[in-house]
Amino acid sequence: MDKPIKAKVRTASPRDLSPVLGVDHLREELKRQRDVRQAIEEERCWLAEADGQVVGYAVVDECFFGNAFIRLIVVAAPFRRRGIGTALMRNVESIFVGRKLFTSTNESNVASQRLMESRGFRRSGAIQNLDEGDPEIVYFKPVEVTPESN
Repeated sequence: MDKPIKAKVRTASPRDLSPVLGVDHLREELKRQRDVRQAIEEERCWLAEADGQVVGYAVVDECFFGNAFIRLIVVAAPFRRRGIGTALMRNVESIFVGRKLFTSTNESNVASQRLMESRGFRRSGAIQNLDEGDPEIVYFKPVEVTPESN
């Protein structure tokens, strides 16, 4: 892990759309642009800033069987493994205290799995056939009130 970066996490606003998409390797996909724009408009998108620069973002939906689901955690490549994903996760967990929180990642995405497990998420199952030959691993965490979330 490179030297950790102190990131400030805040709710994204409509003026943040371009910088938020700027850190996303799928920014050219129209569906991704629409989804992120909608999440920002609905105040379901949080961004991480370091030295005034957007370095990552998270999007949460509340449509996973009535539970919160972290749909996206995106960190700009130069800032990965420096605490940005953890800062975003910590922020989301603080918002959904006392509720079930779910997320998922591909079986091939070991870095994401490590992040989830480091935050106390447990494997809850797998979904086949979303990405050919790369099952989606579902994670679950009952978010409790902890000194860290205050």
